[in-house]
Amino acid sequence: MARTEKLGSNAQFTSLGSLQIAKDCAYAYGEIKDIADTNEHVLLSFQTGKYLIKGNAVFVRKSWEDNDIRWYVKFNGIEVISWIGRVAEPQGTNVQPLIIPPLTDVVFYADKQQHSADSKISANFTGYIK
Repeated sequence: MARTEKLGSNAQFTSLGSLQIAKDCAYAYGEIKDIADTNEHVLLSFQTGKYLIKGNAVFVRKSWEDNDIRWYVKFNGIEVISWIGRVAEPQGTNVQPLIIPPLTDVVFYADKQQHSADSKISANFTGYIK
């Protein structure tokens, strides 16, 4: 659940994977994870409050191996974004615009399409409360 905090020492970054709010800014950062299988992995998970958030989903890949990775986001269990990072684009980020409705359970996932080596991946979200 998101927390509203005043800026100052209370707004210090202290938590990975959950939504944080400072004034009208919303953010969630995921830790870089080593993924070694084709299972579904949760990268971020949070619930919004009674506000709309306009921002960007950022999918991060920090490894170079011959594996396609599928990234996706679900709102209240419904898949709303899906993207496959191909072997031809092995490193870097992919940014997808995202408007998150009020009172929404948001989960960012990734799964490898095959396995030849460990992948280092993450997801982030940054936006503004509207």
